Amino acid sequence: VVATDMADHGRIVKSFSGLLDARVAVGESGASAPFVPANSAEASLLLQVTMKTADLGHLSMNWSTHLRWVDCLEREFFEQGDKETALEMQVSFLMDRTKPGPSHTQVGFYDYMVFPLLRSLVRAAPDAEHVLTGAISNREHWKELDDAREAEAAKAKEEV
Repeated sequence: VVATDMADHGRIVKSFSGLLDARVAVGESGASAPFVPANSAEASLLLQVTMKTADLGHLSMNWSTHLRWVDCLEREFFEQGDKETALEMQVSFLMDRTKPGPSHTQVGFYDYMVFPLLRSLVRAAPDAEHVLTGAISNREHWKELDDAREAEAAKAKEEV
């Protein structure tokens, strides 16, 4: 569970990418050679990256399956936000149903969280390229939806 905590996401991805960069810099690993951990710390870091990838696996699934996952996630987030509101707590990020939730923030999530993770995974395990390819496709779908929402909002604003 700790490996999938988004609070440590940036640190894990940065550490792993740095490790891969260091390996390439000293000629230990080619661009298409699979990563082989040299010690237990490197093995642990690789496992954290693969656990994070598995946790976010729906981001690479076919579009309809991915949409079902995002819908479930958004409902779960909003239910937590409702509980936080009832307890008079500050509502956590993306969990306030009066604000845009996960279904409206996917493009940024892919760009800043998902792609750095998946690109580092593919560098370490080139056979995982299909995971990145699926994520790129789904990000394109989200971008199309965002563009359509923006166009609709602009049209509605013009009509007022």
